[in-house]
Amino acid sequence: MNKLTETRPKPGLAILFLGLATATFATAADLNVPTTGYPTIQAAVNAAHANDTIHIAPGVYTGQVQIISKELTLIGQPGTILRATTNMSSFPGSVHVPIIGIRCSQVTVRGLTFEGERLAGRFVGPGDLEAIYLRQSSGIVENCAFYGFRESTPGPEFGTAIGVHNADNEANYPPVFGHLQSLTIEGNTLRDNQVHIILVQGDKSEVRNNRFQGTAPGIVPVGLAVTGTNVTIANNQFENMEEGIRLMGNDPNWGTLLGKAVDAQVTSNRFCGVTTPVTLQPLASAMQAGTLVICPIPPPPLAIAPAVLLSWPGEDVGWTVESAPSVNGPWAASDATPFMQYGRHSIAVPTDGEHRFFRLR
Repeated sequence: MNKLTETRPKPGLAILFLGLATATFATAADLNVPTTGYPTIQAAVNAAHANDTIHIAPGVYTGQVQIISKELTLIGQPGTILRATTNMSSFPGSVHVPIIGIRCSQVTVRGLTFEGERLAGRFVGPGDLEAIYLRQSSGIVENCAFYGFRESTPGPEFGTAIGVHNADNEANYPPVFGHLQSLTIEGNTLRDNQVHIILVQGDKSEVRNNRFQGTAPGIVPVGLAVTGTNVTIANNQFENMEEGIRLMGNDPNWGTLLGKAVDAQVTSNRFCGVTTPVTLQPLASAMQAGTLVICPIPPPPLAIAPAVLLSWPGEDVGWTVESAPSVNGPWAASDATPFMQYGRHSIAVPTDGEHRFFRLR
């Protein structure tokens, strides 16, 4: 049976009431790595169907992952590390060497740590070291960490944390894959990478609330390089680097080969120890507002809000938390992220002082 939980606000207190309702299973499934059925991330990806979620346990994973024509979510926990090795090879149809390569897919990547080990240029064959490479794909990259995607010493090789390459006329990339769909990159920490993020032809994509810390010396050391129409760049922190944001147009190295940034929205970004906070190249266009050059960058304020903590046994998988203003609905799936605690699935749901019911479905 489904479990219903109602919250009714009281001053300074959230109170839960329990009820019952009829259950039906959702079509999406939760796959756990590593298990007997899915010893590797790739094994779980191969088995996943539309809207499945792959939960990756803490540990170090060194295998590359290819996601092609899939719609799924990858979720890690504190201590879930995907680490580059010299055995990595190019993603099919490209000269990029990513830990996770994504093509023709809609993928959410959440809560993973990527370690590049400063291996750019040290694996067999040509290619650019990357944590995540996306082509003709959409989705979300949030609350992840990216470290060391660079060379060990300055040289001619590229290292990129998040690379999105979809220009029709980009060298070595035939236009068969088309253009990137909108992508959201939010709440990530990027440190000691040569290029933290390069977003080519990322129309309507959003880069929000990320922390960029230091770029490695070498060719094109930049925090964020962008082409595409109506890209939003907001509320990011850039620290200790030569160049923060590059809005590309007629670039000295590539001309217009990678496209142009058109009508970018650059809002409320903060810079500390950045020589050139924002570069607007010829032929690029942008609206800039609220830029702050401030050192040191203060920590964000902590907020306390009313919420409920819901949980169910860890052995019960495949359930989704839904909420509604009344027992008769309308019901909607919660967008909060479940986590494991004391052998139970748990989820913290803000209540915002509202009267609500919750159920598993």
